[in-house]
Amino acid sequence: MAIELSVETQKRIEEKLKSGRYSSADELICAALDALNEFESEGLDEETLKAIERSDKQIERGEFYDWKDVRARVLKKFLED
Repeated sequence: MAIELSVETQKRIEEKLKSGRYSSADELICAALDALNEFESEGLDEETLKAIERSDKQIERGEFYDWKDVRARVLKKFLED
């Protein structure tokens, strides 16, 4: 079976493969399909899935805060005398 992928999708796959967590694109795609099946079986509604997708895109664009920074800011704000 031949599958056509966008350049963006190919780059995302290559980045995941560089992480070393997956030994092949096939293994990565199988993991992604397993995760999708899990999401679907958990009964997540369309709104939740769209929110997750928006969050993933924000992370890809670097629009997020590192948890350690957030934790430090919260501690400083609420626990500082």
